[in-house]
Amino acid sequence: MNDIKIDMSDLIGKPYKVDGRGPDEYDCWGLCMEVARRAGRHLPDHNIPQSEEQRSSFAVSFKDACFERLEKPEPWCQVAFRMWDDDNKEKWHVGTVLEDCSRFIHITEKSFVCTPLLMHPLWSFFLEGYYRYAG
Repeated sequence: MNDIKIDMSDLIGKPYKVDGRGPDEYDCWGLCMEVARRAGRHLPDHNIPQSEEQRSSFAVSFKDACFERLEKPEPWCQVAFRMWDDDNKEKWHVGTVLEDCSRFIHITEKSFVCTPLLMHPLWSFFLEGYYRYAG
């Protein structure tokens, strides 16, 4: 299943929306779910909490027994980032590693769906880990 080639061109440039599950708007988890679906996989639906305290507990549950932590990226796994905003509040973000393991697809509140390099300094600095859904 790792050699699956999926056309993501219709996703590129789609806008962000809180709790967006497509097909026209996504949040980061909704986009992960859509990419997983296209790769023949399943991810459970989670509404991403809006408060910082709830987001931190969500991030902890992301790393629980339902997700296996990986040593290195593999195609279609989730990549988690831990960042801080201008008020020094912790923010968690997720995306999906693409088939070449050098890029990931994601969306943020301030951007559209895009596929940056995983090891770009902007992202690699905040990289928390790679995860495969095992539930």
